[in-house]
Amino acid sequence: MQQYPISKIYINGFKSIRELDLELSNVNILIGANGSGKSNFIQFFKLLNKMINAELANYTISKGGANYFFHWGMKNTQKIKAKLEFNRNIYEFSLNPSLGQSPSLFINREIGHFLTDVGTTYIAFDELNNIETCLTNYSFGSPVTASHHIAQAIKSWQVFHFHDTSDTAGVKQFVDINDNSFLKSQAENMASFLYEMKINNNQNYQDIVSHVRLIADYFKDFDIEPRSLIQPLPNSLLSGGERQLVSLKWIEKHSEEYRDAHYLSDGTLRFICLATLLLQPKPPTTIILDEPEIGLHPHAINVLAAMIKKASSRTQVVVATQSPTLIDNFSSDQIIVVNRDSKESKFRRLREEELASWLEDYTLGELWQKNILGANP
Repeated sequence: MQQYPISKIYINGFKSIRELDLELSNVNILIGANGSGKSNFIQFFKLLNKMINAELANYTISKGGANYFFHWGMKNTQKIKAKLEFNRNIYEFSLNPSLGQSPSLFINREIGHFLTDVGTTYIAFDELNNIETCLTNYSFGSPVTASHHIAQAIKSWQVFHFHDTSDTAGVKQFVDINDNSFLKSQAENMASFLYEMKINNNQNYQDIVSHVRLIADYFKDFDIEPRSLIQPLPNSLLSGGERQLVSLKWIEKHSEEYRDAHYLSDGTLRFICLATLLLQPKPPTTIILDEPEIGLHPHAINVLAAMIKKASSRTQVVVATQSPTLIDNFSSDQIIVVNRDSKESKFRRLREEELASWLEDYTLGELWQKNILGANP
């Protein structure tokens, strides 16, 4: 899949974002107080993910209806509009509420543009009034068409969320060994994904192992060999014939004991998910993370920052954070300050020249805590 990072994004009328016009770089670190709108920016990409998977209607219903998505509700905002620029492509769409007591969202219009070599704009598609996106028609089409490229680009902008470390979390369960073509949004298939990587991209696998050892010195290696023949499995997993399954197991360094994911601390398990995501051989075009530092020791946060930097040479990363430790690892122009101004979220990228005198004596994290950057209550 070709890489199409987002160069510019425009959003109008979505949740706390009345209007946003923002350029994105390879590293984009969003900081702001609780309720400032960082998570709403992340949720816009979650909406895009649902759209490209033809799940807009169900997603709207799961959130209680269309009113949830509009800036100060449907009485104040009649339409959600967005425009994304990437490579030579532009994708823009508008969403309207349907009629009825519990209105859902439908796609009022979506347009795909392609900028030609001579500077003219070619309209790849222009469709009106669809319940689900027309992009699904192009996802598996000819790779030479602009419509296909646009569809594939949007599929490659992925939101990841590794907060669930409960006993029922998907990452702790058995998974089909062949479920390994990409890492899922909550790392539900991480065991099979790591197993495939160990066989076919062992250097990346070893890189992940070495990074986990940096924050957990008791960790030796993963043990993710198929277990279907030597371990009893629930009937639900074996329905339709016996399958090879794996789960996330690991080896303790000093005892050589084999343990499963339930023996990992929440922070260590989240870090393993993050390392697998950021150090994989073929990451998504754009990786979007909301507060990945939750549960991590300050040392682990510094290692996370190093992994983000390493990944940014191959992919685009968007991170919303509350961690001064994390932002200390990045430059001013990689930081986007989010403030809640009355009824709306405002986004502003920092400029190093504005902070030059402050940075002689303080780190970015210290300036944030002193409220020099804004982004505080």
